[in-house]
Amino acid sequence: MSKIYEALHRAGREREEGRRPEDEIPLKEQARGRLSVQLRAVWSRYEALHSSLGKTLGGITGKAIVFASSVEGEGTTTVIAEYAASLGGTKDRAALLVDANFRAPRLHEFFGVPNEKGLADVLLGTADLASAAIPIGEEQLHLLPTGVTTTTPGALLTFTRLTRFLAEAKQRYALVLIDAPPIISYTETTILASVADGLALVVESERTKREIVKRARDTIEETKGNILGVVLNRRRYVIPEFLYRYL
Repeated sequence: MSKIYEALHRAGREREEGRRPEDEIPLKEQARGRLSVQLRAVWSRYEALHSSLGKTLGGITGKAIVFASSVEGEGTTTVIAEYAASLGGTKDRAALLVDANFRAPRLHEFFGVPNEKGLADVLLGTADLASAAIPIGEEQLHLLPTGVTTTTPGALLTFTRLTRFLAEAKQRYALVLIDAPPIISYTETTILASVADGLALVVESERTKREIVKRARDTIEETKGNILGVVLNRRRYVIPEFLYRYL
């Protein structure tokens, strides 16, 4: 069973039990039969999310999309990891998943790969994208972890560096997905949103106040970011819901 299925399994259990995925028993130690009904449902709904994003952008090929929440703890990493994993099994969708959350990098944990070199190295010119991106299983999904650096995120994630990086990434991959830190807490997400094609705002249902979401929306729009819509992340349920309009 591939890292794609393992990541979906860990993310699903995290939703159910409120645990971080690294606390889970590895899937290889459990029965490896067919996918559970829950994982099949996740896969189906994220295909719908993919279709919705494509319609909003007028086509998704060659696009870079940032996923970010207003504040910490809304499940952005889980959502983007599940979404990327659901795309991994489709051969005509080569996707690059980028961890740009240097404050709390976790995507490498979801997929069980090291975080030795990654985005920081590519931006600083100490590694190229081809060597830093990690293939996930046999599927056409590559992960670019944060990498390890002493440079602060604000100094590292500059407009010029990110513009250059995304130009190369969009040439190499049909789709680039970026996990970003919370909008209100850290300014680098506004820079990421300004150079990407759009931002999907992750909101935890029944938790985040409306005024907080509006503040995050206004912050992105003031810096010329393109908000594609909202991913409503229902923690007590399995599946997020993609909304076509702003809150």
